[in-house]
Amino acid sequence: MKKVIKTLMKILVAGGLSLLLISSVWGDVTPTSEWVNLYGDSVLMRNSGEITSYPIPIGTIVDAFTKNGLHCGTTIVDSNMGVGKYGFLPVYKDDFTTPKVDGATEGSPIYFRINSRVATVVENQKMFWSVSGDRIKANLHSPTLIKLAEASFVKGKGIKPGDTVEFTINIKNTGEGTDFYRLSCKSSNGWSIAADSAYFVDAGETIIFTVTLTVPMSADPKDDETITYTITSEADTSQKIIGTLKAYFETTDTPEDNGALPEGFKLNQNYPNPFNPSTRISYTLSASSVVSLEIFDLLGRSVQRFDLGRQEAGSHTFEYMAERMPSGIYFYKINAGEFSDIKKMILMK
Repeated sequence: MKKVIKTLMKILVAGGLSLLLISSVWGDVTPTSEWVNLYGDSVLMRNSGEITSYPIPIGTIVDAFTKNGLHCGTTIVDSNMGVGKYGFLPVYKDDFTTPKVDGATEGSPIYFRINSRVATVVENQKMFWSVSGDRIKANLHSPTLIKLAEASFVKGKGIKPGDTVEFTINIKNTGEGTDFYRLSCKSSNGWSIAADSAYFVDAGETIIFTVTLTVPMSADPKDDETITYTITSEADTSQKIIGTLKAYFETTDTPEDNGALPEGFKLNQNYPNPFNPSTRISYTLSASSVVSLEIFDLLGRSVQRFDLGRQEAGSHTFEYMAERMPSGIYFYKINAGEFSDIKKMILMK
């Protein structure tokens, strides 16, 4: 027998207050005291391999999520609404009183799935959590073109036993609608890897995945590391990017040549990190280059850019001041001719 996604509703009554706890294949939705009501009167879906779309039938499950995949709302299309319609779908706001985030935040984007498939808002590409009690129309459909592309970045880094190094992977949604990208990684040496897992990504948006590799103190310097990663679209799992990240042991024996130029371009980790409000970003150029420094937020948006002009080969340091920036995780990228690298830094005020 074909199994339909099961949604469970439990009513808890305590002190005269009814609390609706909703659970689905995506996990619990925790109700809070604030929510917006979403609805749609022209909602379409398209099965895999089909060309035409059709109105969602009765029994369809519509789920709402935050950007990092937190489940914050769910509803089932019933006979009262009819085919092609849903509502109201309560999307809950985080109440900031529980140990973990249990809903969206004001002004944050809301993302959708129809029967587990990623869906896009028809009227506009983004739907934001607004003010508690608002009724917001959000007609949905499944994208017609699913596509993702990898942006350029440095795929090789030098390591030493005991090091912790970070790689970043920039992925752009070049399709026509919202998608959900999931990252998986595997170490060739079985070393510890911590990586971002998944994000919703709007059409035209570039997301930055971070992969952190921990090199054991017992690592054999003869064994370089290869991380194989796969980034998959959940709107169409046939659409994926497979690549490798290289970590190679740095040699410590170098010929004595005081007049030699640096062997290659290198961007160092900022210091101090975390910082408030200033930190030093140092880098090495192998040849005279026109240099720029760009700062990105956690969503991959450029927030600051510094044109540093032409600089000679050798070591350089830039003092970055972030007194006007809010606390959070940022990425800094150095461009020098045909070379570039990016690293993560944490501003903690």
